[in-house]
Amino acid sequence: MNAPVSVPTDAPAGTAWERAGRLGLDVAGAAHLLVALDHLTHDPRFSVFFLVTGAAQLVVAHRMRRGAHPGAVTAVIAATVGLLVLYLVSRTVALSFGPHADRPEDADLLGTVVVVAELVAVATLPVLLPAAWRARVLNGLLAAGVAVWLAWFAGLLG
Repeated sequence: MNAPVSVPTDAPAGTAWERAGRLGLDVAGAAHLLVALDHLTHDPRFSVFFLVTGAAQLVVAHRMRRGAHPGAVTAVIAATVGLLVLYLVSRTVALSFGPHADRPEDADLLGTVVVVAELVAVATLPVLLPAAWRARVLNGLLAAGVAVWLAWFAGLLG
């Protein structure tokens, strides 16, 4: 019979979760750069938006490897939720500008990769926060989720 493996008490908590959060930002950032190339034929403003977004996600993921202030982590989570909501709106509502002004944009593989990567980041980055901050951020995420559902039930989405 093998003895149970003991984990040192000084081992950093949530290391795998932290790596998953940073990887989510890395994948989303790289995919946003590819989306920027895809949107060059539509409208340069969209390409610039995706270039800036992708570069910002890659820079933030790199800087988080050295640690991050709770306020910065909270801002990254909030910005990522904002990007997810923007994606949801662009896929369910015909926007009044851009290449798909007549209809909601169709979902595609690259967009789905971005969404999954950003969801991984949003789900795992709160582990970087102290307990009090984490509770507030998770309550904020819950409130954002409820707001999206209410918007859908009210007919504002879809």
